[in-house]
Amino acid sequence: MEEVLLETIADIQARKRLANERPDHVLFYRDLLPELQERITKCLDGMVETGKIKRSRTVNDTAYGND
Repeated sequence: MEEVLLETIADIQARKRLANERPDHVLFYRDLLPELQERITKCLDGMVETGKIKRSRTVNDTAYGND
């Protein structure tokens, strides 16, 4: 997980620097959480498509599991 976080922080910071955005530090709620959510969702979608896990809907959320 540490590697994923370091890679994500580096990616976000590099994009900010390319856009000349200052300050270029990575903010937890504005930058990091949405990016991680996107990466996690893509990974979960892939695992659902390959049959490694199943996805279902609850009243308020999406659930994942083996059954």
